[in-house]
Amino acid sequence: MSGAPTIGVINIESTDVDAYSEDDQRLMEIVAAQISVAIQKSQLLTELRAHAEELEARVAERTAKLQDTNEQLQAFASSVSHDIRAPLRAMRGMAAALIEDHAGEMAPEARQLADRIVGAGARMDRFISDLLAYSRLSRDEIKLGSVDLDRVVRTAINQLSATVQESHASITIEGTLPAARGNRTVVLQVVVNLVSNALKFVEPGTRPEIHIHAAEGSGERIRLIVDDNGIGVDEEHRDRVFLMFERLHGGETYPGTGIGLAVVKKGMDRLGGRAGVRQPILDRAGEGEGSAMTDRSAPVLVAEDDANDVLLLRRACRKARLINPLQVVTDGDDAIAYLRGDGEYADRDRYPLPVLLLLDLKMPRRSGFEVLEWLKAESPLKRLPVVVFTSSRESVDVQRAYDLGANSYLVKPGSPDDLIRMVQSLDLYWMIYNEPPDVDA
Repeated sequence: MSGAPTIGVINIESTDVDAYSEDDQRLMEIVAAQISVAIQKSQLLTELRAHAEELEARVAERTAKLQDTNEQLQAFASSVSHDIRAPLRAMRGMAAALIEDHAGEMAPEARQLADRIVGAGARMDRFISDLLAYSRLSRDEIKLGSVDLDRVVRTAINQLSATVQESHASITIEGTLPAARGNRTVVLQVVVNLVSNALKFVEPGTRPEIHIHAAEGSGERIRLIVDDNGIGVDEEHRDRVFLMFERLHGGETYPGTGIGLAVVKKGMDRLGGRAGVRQPILDRAGEGEGSAMTDRSAPVLVAEDDANDVLLLRRACRKARLINPLQVVTDGDDAIAYLRGDGEYADRDRYPLPVLLLLDLKMPRRSGFEVLEWLKAESPLKRLPVVVFTSSRESVDVQRAYDLGANSYLVKPGSPDDLIRMVQSLDLYWMIYNEPPDVDA
């Protein structure tokens, strides 16, 4: 073909003179052109396949790197939950215990310093909690589905009930809130943070008034509106308040971490929505009796390697008047040895079978997950109730613990008073109301 690059040669020969007519020659040219097109298409297809394979290889490589980075972030978050919170919890708990048990012996300055330690520990614990919540929103897979906003909002308010009662806040929900497409866990975190801010940022001496309602948004979207009588946000700062670590007020005036609204924005971004501030519209003007169904002489086995956590737990059990004694092991191998009755634990008079196992996840020699896996899969003690008692709030840890057969999952509280209340709840449920299973070694 004239002007076209040569990509091949078709050789047709005949011994006869004038064997090919002009029509034959034109036919040969048409066939050659079609073969040329087919060859070019085949070459292009080969190049496309090569490019696609190269692209797939790059995507696979980057996906592997992202997965590795995500796993490292999860490991870091788990480490932060456990390794950083453990000494912080010990510092805060022991300072509070010092105040409670020896307040009368302390000089005023010493009492003030101890109070500051407790306050600083509480602020640091809130900071870590908020930072981990933001981290989870950034990396976790978000599955969308129908979310009952009415139930989520009421759950959020219930979670904040202590703050609501302390501040004598008034919270009203207008009508029945509709269902929306989203993720329940993310929406709950967003609502908790919004209501928490509304409770916190009010003028001193002002009773918080919060009004929650829904309105139609653009298209099929729904707007969830939290109105309050708080101090408000000036217009020039309404984007800034959703940034990480941004605070408009000093920590002494309004305590906080500067992360709460960043969590709200990140959550809404992940759901394909948005968060914003609008002009405020509200005016700113006897002990019961129970039947003990559990053997109160049977011990609670505590698998915990942190001596400070054991000390605080023993104190909480004493304050909560837990009758059942505690038996403590400090690693996963000893936990299994105790349950099996191996070695020094063969003496069942001294080391009787527990009625409940409180299990930390991050322990030396064998992790809490490995203990759970052994207990529920191989051990004749698989019906033994197990309460995971750990520092980690990571979703991957929670789901794995339940998958392995944990009966409950509790996160160690930072406050000694909260720990006492948690022990009281454990006692009430597992030792009194719960019908215990038959557990045989």
